[in-house]
Amino acid sequence: MAFLCIYCLRDSPTVTPSEAHIFPYVMGGTETTEDTVCLSCNNLINERVEMPAFTSFLPFQSMFGIRGRRGSVQRVSGTLKIGDLERTVSLNARGEITDAVVFPGTDAQGKKTFYVCGPAELVEAELRTLRQRYPDLKWEETAPPGDDAQVFVEMDTQLSRPELRRLAAKVAFERFAQLRRATFVADAEFDPVRKFILEGIEDTPICGVLSDRRLLEGPFRVIPLPCHAVYIISHPLDRVLGGFVSFYGLFWYWVILSRSYGALGQTDELLVENPQAREATNPLLRARTGTVRVPWDEVISPYLRDPIGVEKTAMRYAKEKFQAAADAFYGPGG
Repeated sequence: MAFLCIYCLRDSPTVTPSEAHIFPYVMGGTETTEDTVCLSCNNLINERVEMPAFTSFLPFQSMFGIRGRRGSVQRVSGTLKIGDLERTVSLNARGEITDAVVFPGTDAQGKKTFYVCGPAELVEAELRTLRQRYPDLKWEETAPPGDDAQVFVEMDTQLSRPELRRLAAKVAFERFAQLRRATFVADAEFDPVRKFILEGIEDTPICGVLSDRRLLEGPFRVIPLPCHAVYIISHPLDRVLGGFVSFYGLFWYWVILSRSYGALGQTDELLVENPQAREATNPLLRARTGTVRVPWDEVISPYLRDPIGVEKTAMRYAKEKFQAAADAFYGPGG
């Protein structure tokens, strides 16, 4: 069978097939297709959708130790606070400060002081430099000037950003194409989702933030951190073919692939990817498929009425789930 791209709808030999990751490789994605996306469209989506969206997730990539193409974990910036002292620092893959941090100041007599913290070997090197520069200074070990040191990482993820919603739609669309083949999704009924992914144009609602606690705390509660997930669902009694996409088990989106889909049978398909281990599984959300119908209007309408409110609710859920995971790993308050 000749190759056909699900985006530009051109076939071989006009276009070249490419290996396309359903969840971006840079985010730890594992599952790939080689017969759905051409090289040109794959590069275009990487440039316009995947990489702009990826910047919103850098803190999570670092915290979860998810490695990119070069086998390294992206560093992120944080704010080191020690009492009233504050400084921007760089964190490594283990969330540790990577440099010696120097807080210059003056004492009660107006004399120059320095407080140095960070990795022991780097602190020693910094002290040697300061001793050479200020040979008259007297040095002594002292307790931190205030409370224990803490590093704060800003996680202001704007879930409604077009790049994030387009990425969620891309994941759902490519997963469905993997399940049904490219020739199936070449139909005109999938043009709206194609247009949204490629151009960001949304004539009708294609994708939004999910805050429905019935789903988040119901069937989707089993998706652990930091797994990605995509769930494709349709039912013979509905005309909607949709999906739900999760990043890191924290942030969820609904996606409408088609509003005129005539399902002959139920579709109940879940893909879960562990970006740390780079493993993919296909678990069931329940003992028997086909028993769930999604009330799509009830899922979609809250986001259309109040996207800011829905985003706040979704962020609260993400923080609660993240804190619960941290408490289970480190103990309460960890």
